[in-house]
Amino acid sequence: ATVLSRAGRDAEAGLQLKRSLQLDPRQIEPRLHLATLLIRSGDAPAALAVVEEGVRISPRNVRLTTRLAWLLATSATDMHRDGPRALELARQVVVLDPTYPAAHESLAAALAETGNLLAAIDVLKAARTDARLSLGESLLRRWEEHLQVLHSGHPLRQ
Repeated sequence: ATVLSRAGRDAEAGLQLKRSLQLDPRQIEPRLHLATLLIRSGDAPAALAVVEEGVRISPRNVRLTTRLAWLLATSATDMHRDGPRALELARQVVVLDPTYPAAHESLAAALAETGNLLAAIDVLKAARTDARLSLGESLLRRWEEHLQVLHSGHPLRQ
């Protein structure tokens, strides 16, 4: 599926990922990859459903729960956002694994979505300097972009 996706053949990759999940719904990587493809194609409801199912199957999976919190906090359309639920999920993930950078990113997005922009800024600033987190250059650049958006008074969007 990854090769197909890189070749721009997202529809075929999506079918392959769906087949893989039918064989074993507990798989994490295919589920996350499928959600990414669905978001890229503009199908937020399907992406949410795919990740929701994964969280139901593996409720303590940090990556799935973080992705669900992110989607609920940053969806481009109002009807697909649920800030309070995103905030609850993101807080759970930060407790489960405080060393997972995306958990802090999702927490900041959820805080911003629920109207707490200053707390969102504080979360990202604190996470940037947290020695427990492995932050690559691309992630730091993305967080700087997030901080610019938050400082301008807006929540984060996909």
